[in-house]
Amino acid sequence: MFGVDRWRGRAGSAPRSAFDEDGNEPGCANADGGGRDPERGGPQPGMAPLPIKPLESVRTYPVCMGADLSSLPGGDLVETGLRDLAAHAVTDESLLVSIGRPRLVQLGLDVPAGLADPEHRLYDRLASRFGDAAHGRYNALVRRLVSFERALGCAGS
Repeated sequence: MFGVDRWRGRAGSAPRSAFDEDGNEPGCANADGGGRDPERGGPQPGMAPLPIKPLESVRTYPVCMGADLSSLPGGDLVETGLRDLAAHAVTDESLLVSIGRPRLVQLGLDVPAGLADPEHRLYDRLASRFGDAAHGRYNALVRRLVSFERALGCAGS
């Protein structure tokens, strides 16, 4: 199938970028309030600008009211990590929460002071137990942390 576009199945056509030169999806609402009409440089006809909330108006997750963090993806790791950090225990979970501490605090969680150099320490702990599989395990833990942060961000908005 040499010369055939795998994405469209037509010969001689090249795949188009999913984004325009500004990094926005063509025809979609963008951060500036609407999709761009390439001829007029403004919003496309029929597209209403998106409301943009100021940062002060974003609600935080009600952690102080006994919210169940374990109901969110990765919440079990974060709850355990928060408990371990409060007890000054060095565990995989406490190191993971230390990695995500800046974002978790920004999202409204009360996170104890983090541990020093958490990325390297977590990887070293995983490497001592899992050898060559440490890289995959490390990435899986970080993905679960990111999933939690995203879910917490959605729950708080």
